[in-house]
Formats: sequence, structure tokens, C-alpha cells
Amino acid sequence: MIKEIRLTHEVARNTAINFINQLPVDSEHPLRIVIDEEKHSSIQLKKVWAMAGDLSEQAIWFGKLRPKSTWKNLLGYQALKDEAEENGQSFEFEFLPCLDKSTLLSDYISIRNLNKKMFIRIINIALQTGDELGVKWSNEAKEAIKLAEQYKDQLSKVGTCPKNTN
Repeated sequence: MIKEIRLTHEVARNTAINFINQLPVDSEHPLRIVIDEEKHSSIQLKKVWAMAGDLSEQAIWFGKLRPKSTWKNLLGYQALKDEAEENGQSFEFEFLPCLDKSTLLSDYISIRNLNKKMFIRIINIALQTGDELGVKWSNEAKEAIKLAEQYKDQLSKVGTCPKNTN
């Protein structure tokens, strides 16, 4: 059985604490408690694509305009790399020759399963990159930037806890 509690108010926090206090402690068959952030919303995904669209229409990257999907990969790669480095880890990424060996292809960067925090990171990277490249943001992209600012304020109130305790 999976029990999910969303910490949206003090009653939910107390419910979680009470629930955990009632769980059995068993060294041979321990229960696993996972605390994580919600996955990104469809609205966040749409806003990231809006920013990628603005970049694809206005920003020259290595001599030419790049498609939205390329910008999505560039932003996703940078966000994942930055996150790994902040946690003292390396981020592995390869370029492989295509089957006829005529060119190099990159590993695919998927942002589908990233949490809200990572989407905010992607939005911030897009904002910084676009500003450096002189992008004029669309209204939808500006909404993404506002969303990132609101979420950043929310994250500043969240503490950190160890990733793995036995």
C-alpha cells in the first residue's frame, strides 16, 4: 500500500507525523518513507516550451537559429548538470556517432519526469541565456518567469534533509 500525504497545511503535517509514529520498526523488513516534490505541471511544461519557442525564433546559437527541441535539450542538460554539480556529483552525457558515422548525435535529454524545482531551474537558465542573447520574451514566457520567481520564494522556506539515512 502506498500512502501519500501532501504537505499543504499544518493538519497535513500532523497527519504525516502521526502516521509515521504508528508505523512498525522492523530491521528485517523496513518500510521506506520517501519525501519528494510534486512532478511538474502541464502549465510548467507549456511555459518552458514557450521560452524555448522564443529562443528558437530569436537566439542565434553557434551560427544559426535552433529549433525548440534543441533549446529544450540545451536547457534540460544545463539544469541537470548544474543540479548534479551542486550535489557533488558528475553528470554523464555522451555524443555518439550515428550509424553511418557521418556525424555525432547527443544523448536525448528528457525533462518529462523532472520535478517542479527542476522546471524552475530550466526557466531560470532560459531567462539568463535569453537575456544574454537579447531575446524579447513573449507574454507566455513572461508568465513562466513570474512563476519561477514565486516558486523561488517558496523554496527559500524549505530546508534540506539527508538523501539517504539507514
